[in-house]
Amino acid sequence: MYDMEDRSDLYRIDYIKRYLDRPHFSINTLDLRLFSMMGDRVAVAVLKALYPEVRMDELLTRKVVAALNAAFEFPGAIDTDDDRCPAVTFCLLDAMLARAEAPDQRTQIQGTIAAIKGYVRRIETGP
Repeated sequence: MYDMEDRSDLYRIDYIKRYLDRPHFSINTLDLRLFSMMGDRVAVAVLKALYPEVRMDELLTRKVVAALNAAFEFPGAIDTDDDRCPAVTFCLLDAMLARAEAPDQRTQIQGTIAAIKGYVRRIETGP
């Protein structure tokens, strides 16, 4: 069982690695809860988990965009104010978009960028 209160691993890299290493796409309630608490730290953890550079196939792209989308869907759940700013998230998504080979990947990434921009507008203007 994963300890949600353990703050010793700020980026939850081991958890993110296990999520990304799943042989299929799935996102469960524990994933959603953790990602929604992390905000921009999800992008940092993904970068750390995937280093050195990994080729983003369709499954990995789907997992990453789902995690990033979940990270910002409920901005009030994000632990720290700094993590409500998706700076690293947008850098990661821009890099993914530039390297995307398939139209479906580009569509998924562009949709996630648009969704997160909408979440950020909600943070800035209120509900």
